[in-house]
Amino acid sequence: MRKYITTSLLLLPCVLVLGQCPSSIASLGVGNGLQVCWNNNEAPVILDDIKYDDITYAGNFVNGGSGDCWRTSQAATLGVNGNHQIEFKIGNTDWVCAALDGEVDTEPINMPVSYAYIDVRATHNGALIEWQTKKEKENVLFYIERSSDGIDFYSVATVEAKNKPSVYQYKDDHLPAGQWYYRLQQVDVDGLVNYSSIQSFRSIKATDNFFALYPSPASEYITIDFKQRLELFTVKIYALSGHLVYQNTFNETDGTSLTLNLTEWHNGCYIIECSNVSASMRRKFIKL
Repeated sequence: MRKYITTSLLLLPCVLVLGQCPSSIASLGVGNGLQVCWNNNEAPVILDDIKYDDITYAGNFVNGGSGDCWRTSQAATLGVNGNHQIEFKIGNTDWVCAALDGEVDTEPINMPVSYAYIDVRATHNGALIEWQTKKEKENVLFYIERSSDGIDFYSVATVEAKNKPSVYQYKDDHLPAGQWYYRLQQVDVDGLVNYSSIQSFRSIKATDNFFALYPSPASEYITIDFKQRLELFTVKIYALSGHLVYQNTFNETDGTSLTLNLTEWHNGCYIIECSNVSASMRRKFIKL
């Protein structure tokens, strides 16, 4: 999504992220025109026309309310093989997308920033927002925006742009427990604004005991019993010196309990850390 800033940068209106480039284009055959499709939930709600290789075609969405595919209404022979360019407008925003043999580039043409990834994960008392850019051109800054409902977003921090492919991080500390949504608002030198995709995150208070650990002291085995099923989680165990003595990542199919064999471990005190994108927690245990 792009638009011009017409107010102070600190008083930007909050808007819902719309779809970007289509996922594919296809010819409907001689005299039947063209069909343009988006991935699920990425299509614009309203689209009056599309410009295909500098010719404008009227049309409409065809699949009963989900709005995933749009067809030209004119009878025309429109081939899709080779290089093409699709242009359309959402509100006051113009989109220009390149296509090759029916496959459309997901990044709009001439966007100042493209992302390798955007990730939100748990810290001890909040969230770490990390993103990597694949391309930056005339980029000024990023606003990190947070929302409790995924609709109304508010800026919580600004990060100065590096104007080259880079990794960025920001810690949103002291985050209340609950479901949260994050997105990046990028501003270029002309005052144009682009919004990233939305990332969801569930914060759990550091005082919440989302796993139990027993027995402690332990001599041969120790069991981690999770109070909720975790889709993907990492277990790390440290000696008191800070040395990492164990690390492994598990997925949901491994269940909600984990037993570790301690028979070859030295006696002493250890710290176990369990974390995933929703929570991170540490506990101590003793090996005898």
